Amino acid sequence: MKFLSLSCALIMLMACSNLPITKQPSKGQNARIQSLILHFTAGNYKRSMFALRESGAVSAHYLVPSLTDDTYDKSSLEIIQLVDESQRAWHAGYSHWQGRDNLNDTSIGIEIVNEPLCKQDILERNFFGGEFGDYRQCEFPQFDEEQIELVVKLAKDILSRHPDIDPTRVVGHSDIAPARKNDPGPAFPWFELYQQGVGAWYEQETFEQYQAMFEIHPPALALLQRALLFYGYKIKVTGELDAQTQGVIRAFKFHFLPNEPDAVPTITTYAAVFALIERYREEYLRSLLSRYFNDAYVVLGGQQVADDVLTDSERLAQQSLRQKITERTLAFNAVTGVSTLTIKQPSIAELPQLKLHLNGRYISLDFAVQETGRLEVDLGRWTRNGKNVVQVSSDSDLSNIQLQVTGTELRFVEKPELSMPMLDRFADASALNGAIFVARYGEVVKAQQYGKPPKPLVLTDNSHLFTTYLALFSLASERGVSLDDFLETYLPEYQVAGASARQIKHLLQHTSGYGELAEHQVEDMPEGTENRGLHRAYVLSQLPFQFSLGTHYVSDTNTYVLNQLVEGVSGMTLQQYLNHYVWWPLGLKNTSLIYDGVSELPSLKTDDYELLVLMQLLMNHGRYGQVQVFDENSIFNWYLNQQSLPSKYNSEQISAMACVPYLTEQSFVVPAENGQLYVLDHEHQLLLLVTASHHQQLDTSRFSCGLSMFHQDILNHVYQQVFQGQL
Repeated sequence: MKFLSLSCALIMLMACSNLPITKQPSKGQNARIQSLILHFTAGNYKRSMFALRESGAVSAHYLVPSLTDDTYDKSSLEIIQLVDESQRAWHAGYSHWQGRDNLNDTSIGIEIVNEPLCKQDILERNFFGGEFGDYRQCEFPQFDEEQIELVVKLAKDILSRHPDIDPTRVVGHSDIAPARKNDPGPAFPWFELYQQGVGAWYEQETFEQYQAMFEIHPPALALLQRALLFYGYKIKVTGELDAQTQGVIRAFKFHFLPNEPDAVPTITTYAAVFALIERYREEYLRSLLSRYFNDAYVVLGGQQVADDVLTDSERLAQQSLRQKITERTLAFNAVTGVSTLTIKQPSIAELPQLKLHLNGRYISLDFAVQETGRLEVDLGRWTRNGKNVVQVSSDSDLSNIQLQVTGTELRFVEKPELSMPMLDRFADASALNGAIFVARYGEVVKAQQYGKPPKPLVLTDNSHLFTTYLALFSLASERGVSLDDFLETYLPEYQVAGASARQIKHLLQHTSGYGELAEHQVEDMPEGTENRGLHRAYVLSQLPFQFSLGTHYVSDTNTYVLNQLVEGVSGMTLQQYLNHYVWWPLGLKNTSLIYDGVSELPSLKTDDYELLVLMQLLMNHGRYGQVQVFDENSIFNWYLNQQSLPSKYNSEQISAMACVPYLTEQSFVVPAENGQLYVLDHEHQLLLLVTASHHQQLDTSRFSCGLSMFHQDILNHVYQQVFQGQL
């Protein structure tokens, strides 16, 4: 019997080895292991071994003991492997780094025996939470020298086998979970590891240059939050020193500024993170510096510091600020042969030294058309497909001029190499009915119909992006309406209790305190609610707020009141206003509003092409060809700082970056339960429009980013084309 069993096993192995398998490696792959996470155990060797090996609740790939630990009974150190690198160890918990969540799936964890001595005030714990906060004061002991030598050898060995772990992905537990964890603590010698080829660190000279520049003009806190987000931390850009920001700053300082183990943002904090981004994440540097300098020249107003009181590095930083005052740069996307530059300033005639360069080439202004307060320059002869850069310089202060260019128009381009067969197979397998469009730099390179596309196209839940928001952008340009304006300024009948404190921004941000209108319709609404005038009067004068001002709750009532604002200010219905100021100027003939008789919010009826035009209008910051629908006002700039719109499917506005690592902070993503998807990526000048309906309702709340797996698959496939240079 034993012989028979052995014979069967051999036959099976021979059969497997004879399978007709040919290896043809796909480009669509990468290594599973992307990060190396370092921890301290917060306990001695004996307790750590029990927790990591026996408890079944936590584990790690490796444990490095300490010779100073009485519970470690060997005379020399050895590395203990608890989990094979091919397996998933439970060491990270809820975690995030550089767009990836759940790092247990893609990381290797090293636990290092080290036990801080902490005191905590239990009464204060409820106010701070996590393992580390003001309620818990810790003393962090130094790590064993021999222990660190062994950690370095182990880390270098791991990095040699997992080349996708770049220096910025060698991080601590506190980096990936700053709200919960404090390990490996400020005593861990990160700089020593960097000197031996493990992990990231900033260059001292670059750090000092940023330090000098930021001492002249300290950046805003929101800019630090953006920089930390770009480097890899999970942080919301709020502009406030809130609990999540303090946690991230503390984690960053533990890693890169261990002599400042606190949660206070300092000039050195800014300098360190900017120096790191310049060295390792340079693709984000231009965006950050642009925001910084735009703020700097406005705040400084051209004021200069005398050269003789500056150090060399400070003088270099001040020269950078001066350059931004006397030189304005505008990056824009265009197609060859089409672009007009408009330079606006009331006293344009007082700038005789004005110089213009396009893509580094000097452009004479001899043929510019000059009108009162503006210059028009035809750049079509020199523009190129894709990104262009125009520079305007002068000996005079240019901080008040405005630069505008004509907006890119859509063109349909045949690119057989971008047929995206995998996307087509995925769409067919999902039984889609509709279309998928992909456009970049104004070129529509993918326009594929699937199944039986709906005609006309009707947008329901997400109509507010192309109706309410576009109307507000236009109204802000036409009438000067601003985020900080109070609703009662424009709607005298807005008299419900508490209405006098409500500003436009509260309704846009869904922090006005409104609940759902449906909760009051049956009981409180007067008869004849089919009359839209009665409904309007009820909402503006009687519908109570359910929450206090500032409470975040996504409600369609906010959108409804904003629609009434547009109608009240313009004296037109929303339909009429959009016709006159948005759709007709763009030549859109198939776009209109429809009311279903049930909801007081309209749906948008349109077609694929006209919806793409509206998306390109947003991409162009309000311009399409020679038509300017709106300028860059406060309300539009609010929109630019969002990664996704609030919707009734998500209790708060969240970022799709949490699920799709390719997305950037300038990726604006709006999903819908039926499968529709709108993506405007201002950084990559990419439009993605999915009008196709999925064969079943999608669960958009299952993932923390608010995207279904269907949405994630489409986004990942399209962005892979971008990052592989094929799009």
